[in-house]
Amino acid sequence: MSMLPELNGLEVLRRIRAQQHTPLMLLTARETAEDRVVELKCGAEEYLSKPFAYAELLARTRALLRRRVQSSATSLLVAVMEVDVIRRHVRRGNVRIELTAEELLC
Repeated sequence: MSMLPELNGLEVLRRIRAQQHTPLMLLTARETAEDRVVELKCGAEEYLSKPFAYAELLARTRALLRRRVQSSATSLLVAVMEVDVIRRHVRRGNVRIELTAEELLC
């Protein structure tokens, strides 16, 4: 059963991948290796099963940011949040959170 109202996560992933090359981390309740393989093949760059440790989410987000900084991207979309590494803020919907350099990089 999908937790999204009208689309499943794989369809969302495919649609985002078809339009742009945004780094994507999938946060999912699915746990099997087969599920992970399918989701990675559909375009996810990172994968994290629920429940997860917040520290691991941050570490994986930082890893995605390091890869994107090398490719000159300035922002990263993580679930429903956008992290802008140049302007040092996180946006979730209409809510913007300013980050210090230490918060962004540590």
